[in-house]
Parts: sequence; C-alpha cells; structure tokens
Amino acid sequence: EPGPLKTLYFTVPLRSKEKKEVLGGIQEIYIRLRREGMLVNRLHSDQGGEFMSRELAAWCRVRDIKKTLRSPDQKPENGLKQRWEVGHEEDLPHDGLVYIVVAVRGKEVLVPKRAWKQRAFEGTHQKAIYLTPMYDVSNGHAVQVIEGGKVICVSKVVSEIPGDRVALKLKYLRQVIMDEEEKLRQEEEALKHQVPENEDTEKVLRTKMISPTEVIRDKEKWGDSIKAEIDALMVEKKALRRLSPKEAQKLLESKGSKVTVVPGKAIFSVKAGSARKKTRLVVCGNHVSADATIEGDTYAGGTDTTAIRLQLKVGAERLWTTSALDIKAAFLNADLHTEEEPEQLVAMRPPAVMIKMGWAQPGELWLIDKAMYGLRQSPRRWSDHRDRELQALVWETEGRKCHLEQCVAEPNLWRMIQITQEGERLMGLVSIYVDDVLTTAETEVRK
Repeated sequence: EPGPLKTLYFTVPLRSKEKKEVLGGIQEIYIRLRREGMLVNRLHSDQGGEFMSRELAAWCRVRDIKKTLRSPDQKPENGLKQRWEVGHEEDLPHDGLVYIVVAVRGKEVLVPKRAWKQRAFEGTHQKAIYLTPMYDVSNGHAVQVIEGGKVICVSKVVSEIPGDRVALKLKYLRQVIMDEEEKLRQEEEALKHQVPENEDTEKVLRTKMISPTEVIRDKEKWGDSIKAEIDALMVEKKALRRLSPKEAQKLLESKGSKVTVVPGKAIFSVKAGSARKKTRLVVCGNHVSADATIEGDTYAGGTDTTAIRLQLKVGAERLWTTSALDIKAAFLNADLHTEEEPEQLVAMRPPAVMIKMGWAQPGELWLIDKAMYGLRQSPRRWSDHRDRELQALVWETEGRKCHLEQCVAEPNLWRMIQITQEGERLMGLVSIYVDDVLTTAETEVRK
C-alpha cells in the first residue's frame, strides 16, 4: 500500500520551452533537492517535445533516474495544462514518490517597471504574478508580468496594490522604514545575547590579544584560564615537568651543556563571540641552537588540493558523506625525544608574567617532554607520531576488521580498507593536514 504523498513546490523561470532551457531548469531543481540531502529516483512528465530530448535522457541515465511519461489519456491532457494550482495534490498519482510542480501561480503583486515614459499620469509600477524567490540572486524574486506574460527578476514587490501613485510611494517609504527598524532590532537582540555583563563589545565581536600588563591588572578574571592551561600541560598531557629552584640547579650542575634552557612566552586572548578567555604557553624556539633540533625537514605534512578534490569526487560518485574534525592540542600528543636521536634535554624558563602572578617561582624550570608549540622539531614530531598511530589503527565494522592504508603518491591521503572474503573493500578516504582531518566514507563507517 503506498504511503502518504509529500509534494514539494519549486519554481524555475525559463525564457522559453526549448530543450536546453528545460534541461537547465530540471538540473536546478535537482541541485536543490540534493543540497537538502534527498535522492531523486524518478522524473515524470508529459509527452511534450521539450521532455523528449536525448540530452535529458542521457542526463537521467548517468544519475540512475528513471524517466517516465504521462499517457495521452491522463489529465492534464497537454503541456499547457501542466501548471497546476496549489491545492490540487489529489490529481497526482499516489505511488510514494515526491513530485515537483513547476511554475506554480501565486498572488498578484505590484513591481517596479524597468523603464517608463516620463508622463504625468503614467504609473511607474506594473501588476505581476509572484512565482518564487531567486536563490542565485541576492534579494531577488521571480515574477510573471500580467501584461505580456514575461518573467522577470525584481528586488522589491508590494503584496497589496495601492489605489494611486501617492499611496504607492507612501507604501514603499513605510516598508523601507519598517525594514530598517527590524534590522536594528535584530542587531540589538543579537548583541544582548553575545555581550556578557561588564565585557567590552569589541572583545566579543573579534578575537583580541591581551597584553600581560592587562592580565596582571585583572588577574582574578584570568585565574581559571591560566590554571586550565597549566593543568593541561602538566597533568593531562604531561608535556611539562615542574622543577623547583633547587631541582633546577641540581639538573644544570649534573647535565651541564646537555640541557638547553629557553625562555617561555604566555599568549592571552579573548575569543570572538563567546568572549572566552584563553591562555596559551609556548616556547621561544628561536633560542634553541641547531644542535638541539632534528636534521632535515621540520614541518608537518598536509595533503594538497588535488588530493582533496579527488577524495570529494570519489565520495560523490559513491554517495559517501563527509565530515571534518580538529585534533585538540595535537602537538602535545607526541614525545619530544625519540629512540633514533640522542636525548637533548630542553627546559623552559617560566614567563615573567607567570612568576609575577604567583603561578611559578623565581629560578624554577619546566622540563619539556612533549612537542611543545614553538620548538622547531615539534611539527615533525607530531607528523611522525600521527602517521604511526594511523598505521596501527584497527577497528571492526559489521564484524570485519578494518584499517587505514597510506597512499604512495600522496602520503597524507589514507584509504579505509575492510578485509572481506573476496579481498579488500574500499570504505572511505581520509585526508590529513597537520592536525585537521577530513573524512569521506560510508555514513556508518564515518560515524
């Protein structure tokens, strides 16, 4: 038994009933449906010549769309009667498909004329039938002029037809004033929700860097932000080890030149929109000598635009879905020291603002164990760690093991592979750009 019928109404103005024009209109409706996440399985029309072109048939075959035609004895009898009015859904066959009614007639409106003669009693506007908003034109509306039947695009319409020219101008003035007042009201409401109490509007509308002097002055407000950053580095990620002044002195005396001490820097900012205070502790890596860094490349690789376009094309052909994610504090997941290279200890001297605010003691050091932001070797450390983790990643889908396989031509593009009885099956593609991940795969696999 067929289910309930749901009808979606679209309007696409056409210059003529030529085959190319009709094909372009159908493609526009198809794009809108796909943009909303809906699949098109069938294209149903009458036997008009504009629907019988080879180009339209080939276009349907490529997209697996079944093309059907209305028999001559069914209503409406011909193409001229195919402009059904809203409310005639009972005329449509209830076979569970979604039908699109084109050129639905709307209410009568008044629109400005494109040009007119300068005569005292000649109107500057004309009557038209409202069709649809123009999605590809800013503030555009498609209307059909009653006198002549021409379809045009306008930016202003009047839903009520005034009695004379003076009333028309007053109507437009009132409408403009109301539009401006509504815009101001909406902007004021948005600011009320965005701006917290006792917070500068400028800090909320754009991300602002805060100087250490201002932070010291408002240290009570910045306490939670600083504590969250220190806890993340020393407790959660274990990127830093705090050494007391005595422990720091002892380390320097025992290790000597094997310890590189570099200054640290605190960066304070207020994020746009949420006005959230954020603290970031980094290392001044320019003070580290070349001997204390790795040789060769020090950057973290990322996929190029060609690979991303390939990934999206394959996903579109296979009806895969795409999602993106950002790895939080990515560099801090990688160890600073590796087995292949001799250990060179690097210690960070706490920023002066941390000492003044009581978060560190004079003379203490923070020993660096993870790839801290600011060190030359940190991007490469993270890149190597990331690739090792991805190569070792194994999971199960539908009871079968899956893994990631690195591409040869583009090392930052990975293939999702499922092992089946027939062999390997491609389930998706993953692009990596430093700490950003773009996944295109089957919906269940991507989730």
